[in-house]
Amino acid sequence: TTLAGILGYTSRPAEAEQCYLASIELSRRLLSSDHQNLAGVFERYAGLLRHLNRYHEAVEATRRAVELRDSAQGAAHAGTVALKAKLIELLHRTKDRNAAEALGD
Repeated sequence: TTLAGILGYTSRPAEAEQCYLASIELSRRLLSSDHQNLAGVFERYAGLLRHLNRYHEAVEATRRAVELRDSAQGAAHAGTVALKAKLIELLHRTKDRNAAEALGD
């Protein structure tokens, strides 16, 4: 995922996206679909999507990161809380205020 991050911020977002998707698929096969390490990959992938103004897709990636982080560390953990805040911001950007309010906005 480090390569994906570098590519994402050096005007090669399509290649970065492919790296993130490959990392997600590989992690799912080697670890599991619910492994806590996937939370960070989904979070970084969502960051790329936000950078590309693909907010609806970023919502889905962030939502998955929140689910994984919450499952592994709990809802009160600082990482989970920070991710939920990012998710709420994205939901506002996509004009999904009802979902944002349901998360505690």
